[in-house]
Amino acid sequence: MNTEGMLVIKDLSVGYGAHKLFEHISLTLHRGEFICLMGPNGIGKSSLIRTIAGLQKPLAGQVKIDHDNIRAHSLAVVLTDRITAQNLTAHELINLGRYPYLTWRVKLTKQDHAIIEQAIEQVGIQELKNRRVQELSDGQLQLVMIARALAQNTPVIVLDEPTAHLDLNNRLEIMKLLKNIAHQQNKGVLVSTHDLDLALQTADGIWLTQRDKTILTGFPEDLVLNNAFDTIFQLKGFDLKTGKVVHDYQQSLSVTLDGDGYSFLWTKNALERNGIGVSPNSGVDITIQSHGDRFVWLADRQQFDSLQDLVHWLISAKHV
Repeated sequence: MNTEGMLVIKDLSVGYGAHKLFEHISLTLHRGEFICLMGPNGIGKSSLIRTIAGLQKPLAGQVKIDHDNIRAHSLAVVLTDRITAQNLTAHELINLGRYPYLTWRVKLTKQDHAIIEQAIEQVGIQELKNRRVQELSDGQLQLVMIARALAQNTPVIVLDEPTAHLDLNNRLEIMKLLKNIAHQQNKGVLVSTHDLDLALQTADGIWLTQRDKTILTGFPEDLVLNNAFDTIFQLKGFDLKTGKVVHDYQQSLSVTLDGDGYSFLWTKNALERNGIGVSPNSGVDITIQSHGDRFVWLADRQQFDSLQDLVHWLISAKHV
């Protein structure tokens, strides 16, 4: 992840007239970062997304990209609004992503066509190009809309509930695609979602809305271990501390992990999510210690107070 701030939200208040949904929030979305915005139903996530995208006027504060105001060349947005142009083909719908760049002649150039085809290939929907929007499933339409956002060729992409009403396979496909777009194309990607299980296992960070009209940010596993999710969602019948997903190992590092219980499971998840293997008698020795409700991680005579610090140290210190 690039530490440069791409999208900067400063002292932002969101709402309608006297009704404030969020007050004085300051957040940063970095290049190459995949962030999930989460919170209870009805708390105002969609309004926040629309305000960030410049579609709704803020009550106070500002949103800037690279120190500039939001422009069609700087931010692409995918909303849950129904597509009314049902007779358009998928290809024609994706073409609309290039319209902010067209001259008064409204004619796509060779470069525009190349960018559109690249977006279609990146999303993997070549077989859908000539199908009409009305013929697409919900999952297929979401992929087309993401391709349109890619065709817009902006440094930031913001999406509101892109996995809503999709089955598990389609939800997982969308989330992994968005993470890959952020990491491989060095874009900032912000997604509002209710997919708690997938967000915890794919996101680089979480923006968690709170009932006091503020937003708590953090590493996904840290927010699990410090009970932030339990406090916000008041979950019933679902233990976050047993969640797990299989990850591909992309780093050249394996570590030995000494610990037990759910802190072991989530530490292992954080390491594997970042491409670091966990196996006995290999690589760096990591020990988990519990101090009441707080955990620390020991490695090479250093102590880390969060999994985020541990993982960043393993990567930045060239242990991989």
